[in-house]
Amino acid sequence: MYLCGELSLVSAMSGKLSHLEIEADDVCTLLMKSNDSSAHIVLHMDYLAFRPKRTVEIQTDNLSISACLVSNSISTYDRTGVETVYDIGKIDRNYTYNELQKSIIEQKPVATTLLEANSIMKVIDEVTERYMEKSW
Repeated sequence: MYLCGELSLVSAMSGKLSHLEIEADDVCTLLMKSNDSSAHIVLHMDYLAFRPKRTVEIQTDNLSISACLVSNSISTYDRTGVETVYDIGKIDRNYTYNELQKSIIEQKPVATTLLEANSIMKVIDEVTERYMEKSW
């Protein structure tokens, strides 16, 4: 929502596909769109992959952006296919979590406002409702 604005859920799939001993779905894929229809979003999360992967990919009219949160790098590709790689240095995998907790303790939240959090919860509630009804 930070990148694309208010979102609406289009469709989703979720389930327990592995033999992991957890009481939660181990795979979930959401298809969403921004309310102004300027962006289509696919969010996929799973516990199945053996190779750590945390990526964000953004396609625009003039640029493709790929951010890898494991290798801490950002690559851009322009219309002619020229790649530019930005190395953002070594960041501990818990850095963002620690900074979020620190901001909450110091009462200087940087993550989201109450209004934004409520919008996110509405999408999560819709995903949960559809899952419970099996109405994907």
